[in-house]
Amino acid sequence: EGAGGRPLPVSQWPASRALRGETIRGEILQVHPSEGRPLWVSASAAPIRRPDGELMGAIVTLTDISSLRELQEQHE
Repeated sequence: EGAGGRPLPVSQWPASRALRGETIRGEILQVHPSEGRPLWVSASAAPIRRPDGELMGAIVTLTDISSLRELQEQHE
Protein backbone atom coordinates (compact mmCIF):
# COMPACT_ATOMS: atom_id res chain seq x y z
CA GLU A 1 0.00 0.00 0.00
CA GLY A 2 1.08 3.53 -0.59
CA ALA A 3 1.95 6.14 1.99
CA GLY A 4 -1.72 7.19 2.08
CA GLY A 5 -2.70 3.78 3.47
CA ARG A 6 -4.60 2.55 0.42
CA PRO A 7 -3.68 -0.53 -1.64
CA LEU A 8 -1.83 0.32 -4.83
CA PRO A 9 -3.23 -1.05 -8.07
CA VAL A 10 -0.74 -3.26 -9.93
CA SER A 11 -0.34 -0.51 -12.53
CA GLN A 12 1.16 1.76 -9.82
CA TRP A 13 3.66 -0.74 -8.42
CA PRO A 14 7.25 0.50 -8.94
CA ALA A 15 8.06 -2.43 -11.26
CA SER A 16 5.02 -1.73 -13.45
CA ARG A 17 5.89 1.94 -13.67
CA ALA A 18 9.52 1.17 -14.57
CA LEU A 19 8.33 -1.17 -17.33
CA ARG A 20 6.51 1.85 -18.77
CA GLY A 21 9.80 3.79 -18.78
CA GLU A 22 9.49 5.70 -15.49
CA THR A 23 12.27 5.98 -12.89
CA ILE A 24 11.17 5.81 -9.24
CA ARG A 25 13.44 6.82 -6.35
CA GLY A 26 12.78 6.18 -2.67
CA GLU A 27 9.01 5.71 -2.76
CA ILE A 28 7.80 4.67 0.71
CA LEU A 29 5.43 1.68 0.70
CA GLN A 30 4.07 -0.81 3.20
CA VAL A 31 4.09 -4.42 2.01
CA HIS A 32 2.10 -7.25 3.53
CA PRO A 33 3.96 -10.58 3.18
CA SER A 34 1.88 -13.76 3.28
CA GLU A 35 3.62 -14.58 6.57
CA GLY A 36 4.86 -12.25 9.27
CA ARG A 37 4.19 -8.63 10.00
CA PRO A 38 3.85 -5.82 7.46
CA LEU A 39 7.09 -4.16 6.38
CA TRP A 40 7.85 -0.58 5.41
CA VAL A 41 10.12 -0.34 2.37
CA SER A 42 11.80 2.32 0.31
CA ALA A 43 11.27 1.29 -3.33
CA SER A 44 13.31 2.39 -6.30
CA ALA A 45 12.93 1.16 -9.86
CA ALA A 46 14.27 1.99 -13.30
CA PRO A 47 13.83 0.72 -16.84
CA ILE A 48 16.64 -1.22 -18.49
CA ARG A 49 17.16 -0.26 -22.12
CA ARG A 50 19.29 -1.55 -24.97
CA PRO A 51 21.73 0.90 -26.60
CA ASP A 52 19.09 1.55 -29.28
CA GLY A 53 16.59 2.60 -26.57
CA GLU A 54 14.42 -0.53 -26.70
CA LEU A 55 13.03 -1.46 -23.28
CA MET A 56 14.44 -4.80 -22.10
CA GLY A 57 13.05 -4.93 -18.57
CA ALA A 58 13.35 -3.20 -15.24
CA ILE A 59 15.33 -3.34 -12.05
CA VAL A 60 13.69 -2.83 -8.66
CA THR A 61 15.25 -2.48 -5.22
CA LEU A 62 13.35 -2.65 -1.95
CA THR A 63 15.06 -1.54 1.24
CA ASP A 64 13.47 -2.55 4.54
CA ILE A 65 13.03 0.66 6.56
CA SER A 66 10.65 -0.80 9.16
CA SER A 67 13.02 -0.01 12.06
CA LEU A 68 13.37 3.60 10.93
CA ARG A 69 9.60 3.92 10.58
CA GLU A 70 9.08 2.54 14.11
CA LEU A 71 11.57 5.08 15.51
CA GLN A 72 9.82 7.88 13.65
CA GLU A 73 6.42 6.84 15.03
CA GLN A 74 7.82 6.77 18.60
CA HIS A 75 8.88 10.42 18.28
CA GLU A 76 5.62 11.72 16.84
